[in-house]
Amino acid sequence: FICEGMYGDTGKKVSMNEKGHMLMQDACRLAAEAGSKRLWLTHYSPAMKEPEEYTGELEELFPEVIVSADGERTTLK
Repeated sequence: FICEGMYGDTGKKVSMNEKGHMLMQDACRLAAEAGSKRLWLTHYSPAMKEPEEYTGELEELFPEVIVSADGERTTLK
C-alpha cells in the first residue's frame, strides 16, 4: 500500500483536515484495516525535516511500514 504521510505530529490533525492530507498514523491504520502486507509512506510536509523519526511509533501500529526517503525506489511484484 503506497500512501501519503503528510504529517507525523498528531497535533497537526486540524491542519491536515483543512488541507485534505492525512497523518502517518492514519495511513498505518488504513493499511492494517485493508490487510496490506507492507506500507510505503511518501509525500511528507516540507516542514517535516526528518520523517524517519516517527518510524518506531509507526511500527507499533503497522510493523511493515517503510518511511521512504527522497529518491528511494522499489520494485512492485
